[in-house]
Amino acid sequence: MEPDPAEIDDWRWLMTRAARPLLDLAQADPDVRTIERMRRVASPTRVRLALALRDARRRAHGRLARAGELACDPEGVQMASTSDIARWKADRIASAASDRPVIDCCSGVGGDAMMLAGVCDGLTCVEMNPVRAWMCAHNTDLFGCSARVTACDVRTIDATGAILHLDPQRRSTDRRTRGFETLQPDPDTLAHLVAASAGACIKLAPGIDPRRAIERLAPAQPAGVEFISRHGRLAQAIVWTGVLDDGEPVRATMIDAEGGVHTIAGRAQDRPCAPIGAWIHSVDPSIERGALLGLLAERLGASVVHPSLGLLTSDGVIESPWVTSFRVLDVMPWREQRVRARLRELDAGLVEVKTRAGVVDPDRLQTHLRGSGSTTLTVFVLRMDEKVRAIIARRVR
Repeated sequence: MEPDPAEIDDWRWLMTRAARPLLDLAQADPDVRTIERMRRVASPTRVRLALALRDARRRAHGRLARAGELACDPEGVQMASTSDIARWKADRIASAASDRPVIDCCSGVGGDAMMLAGVCDGLTCVEMNPVRAWMCAHNTDLFGCSARVTACDVRTIDATGAILHLDPQRRSTDRRTRGFETLQPDPDTLAHLVAASAGACIKLAPGIDPRRAIERLAPAQPAGVEFISRHGRLAQAIVWTGVLDDGEPVRATMIDAEGGVHTIAGRAQDRPCAPIGAWIHSVDPSIERGALLGLLAERLGASVVHPSLGLLTSDGVIESPWVTSFRVLDVMPWREQRVRARLRELDAGLVEVKTRAGVVDPDRLQTHLRGSGSTTLTVFVLRMDEKVRAIIARRVR
């Protein structure tokens, strides 16, 4: 639910020194008695918003810089780009912007604006909800950056020759949606803005069809798609257009748990499948989502196990941030009793189960396969064409 514009003065008050006693009471999970104390300090509206702010800042922890100081609401934090992804996009935008104006459209609480303002002089932010526009201004100020924030509909702006960051809302009646027709602003408005711009960065859900996204939103500009993962989970798909397009049709970018950024780009390509060797390697989801498994296999000197399984295999060790490696101990037809017996022979204790397409229930199976041994092992249960195979392996990295 979006913040109520009528409550903007209450949100502003929460950022003042006078609100400190209320926010201190809100820090713990308050019981009935604490809520009563809070209501003696402030109005019911301010109590409710203080609890929402506490919840939002908790959600922002580990996602947004300076989370404990942000002006934000829970849904605004959920929709915001994490600071590491926002910084990656901002650097690319700044490198191509030159002296062109940069406009952050649908800024929300300022997840991207906070990073853009630090590298793009004269950033303009546009947000339709007045409360979120104020939040965006407050949050960019935290970083000592100047941004002109306007509370208006993006359909009213002049995007001619500008560089755009577009973050259309992907919610409808409180349910997350992925279809283009449910985007707000609508696809026609987005396409109009992109056509007028010098280049655009369009933030979308990672489940998009990249070809359709380009056809629908940027039919007349050069464009490419980037899939970004963070800490092993897909986070965003970005359509880069115009001067922001780097000429690569698909790019996969991974931000690891230490904040390191790794990126690979090219065209999807087939690579012959090979029998399972001494090692198997699961790949970062951005690689598989971008259909770059064959390209990564070529660069690592590995082979593809099966085109739909997202696994590589090799006879030697592979050192790469793109893969998690497992030493293969056995490959056998999937029969639960036989696999359990083999695990006992291998001194298995805890057993991790990985599968695809619901071949087995991994949670149930992990309990059934657990042994009394001292070794933690991984069992892949995978359908390879007509046969279901079990790969018993030991995670190495």
